[in-house]
Amino acid sequence: MATEQEVIDVVLKPLLSLYRPPAHWSDEETLLAAKQNYIDALTPFKVKALQQAKAAVVAKHNGWEMPPPSAIVREAYNAS
Repeated sequence: MATEQEVIDVVLKPLLSLYRPPAHWSDEETLLAAKQNYIDALTPFKVKALQQAKAAVVAKHNGWEMPPPSAIVREAYNAS
């Protein structure tokens, strides 16, 4: 299982450097809830699966907005 910090370092920071946050992440409360949603969805996976999932999502994702947690979870399952 990945730690909260590993999810942040391996997935969230890199993706947020590539993609803009969705427009509805406009206030601090929503931003914190979204961050926690990604963390909760991704901590069950091993770091290696998260690294592979992030790479797969970047390769497949269309658009400039942050991909949803479900896209990363799907790729993490495929990598596991």
